[in-house]
Amino acid sequence: MIEKRAILAAVLMGAVFLLGQLFLFPTPPATPPIEQVPKSAEAPATKKDAPTPPAPVVAPPIATPPAALRERPQQRLAVVESPLYRAVVSSAGGAVTSASATVSVNPVVVAPTITKQPLSLTLALGASATFTVEASGTDLVYQWFHEGRGLLAATTAILKTNIIGTYHVVVSNSAGQVQSRDVTLIAIPIPLLGSPQQSP
Repeated sequence: MIEKRAILAAVLMGAVFLLGQLFLFPTPPATPPIEQVPKSAEAPATKKDAPTPPAPVVAPPIATPPAALRERPQQRLAVVESPLYRAVVSSAGGAVTSASATVSVNPVVVAPTITKQPLSLTLALGASATFTVEASGTDLVYQWFHEGRGLLAATTAILKTNIIGTYHVVVSNSAGQVQSRDVTLIAIPIPLLGSPQQSP
């Protein structure tokens, strides 16, 4: 009886030991074998520390104008002497010329100024008098007046007349006009020969 109990106890202890090995110390999974790559299949080693050189900078090509445009300075010198002008617009693809145009320069108009006034005259009755005026300016136009009325054909700087009275002249152009001072023409009678002279 005692021997049976001892055998049963030994069997139980062996079962407990086996269970402890299975649960407390599990068997690690098997590691697959590492395949060795042959040296010929290995990728070539690269130098990580060496910097990559920058790409070279290439300047854009310079468009060369056609031969006709390269000779343009000589043609421009000739155009300056001509009344017709043209504009030429060019690029790398070619050139285009505008229609001809005429350039006219208007001269500067200077307003009139009287530099020498006419003078009053006293002449013998029936004699002819000459009034003159001097003026400066551009494209001057003269007009003489007698007693405030314009005289026909009296449009120069010189006026010849034998009519007594008051005269003045107006000098004008597109920039303005200026009037002279009034002058008078006085005629005195000529005494007849043999007529008695009155004593003062």
